[in-house]
Amino acid sequence: MTLKFKDWKLKLIEDLLQLKDEQSLRKIEKEIKYLSKTEKKAAQRQVVIKSTSKTISIEQMKKEQNYQPIEKEIFYKKVANLNIDEPLEELLSMLD
Repeated sequence: MTLKFKDWKLKLIEDLLQLKDEQSLRKIEKEIKYLSKTEKKAAQRQVVIKSTSKTISIEQMKKEQNYQPIEKEIFYKKVANLNIDEPLEELLSMLD
């Protein structure tokens, strides 16, 4: 099947070489660029879909992302050092 596909491509190239009109070549060039871009985007989407569709446990994800949890005491010390005086509701309203 691959050989037939290659033969088909070679036949198209031969047909292309027979064209004399510059406008025809420009149209074909434009279409080839468009189709090439479309195929590349489709391939990229397929990679993303494949990489996100596999099942993974939380433990595997932690390992892959080199997750290092922060100690509770250190976290609360950092929060205290922020000196945030505004109430939580006001801070959340700033996100809108």
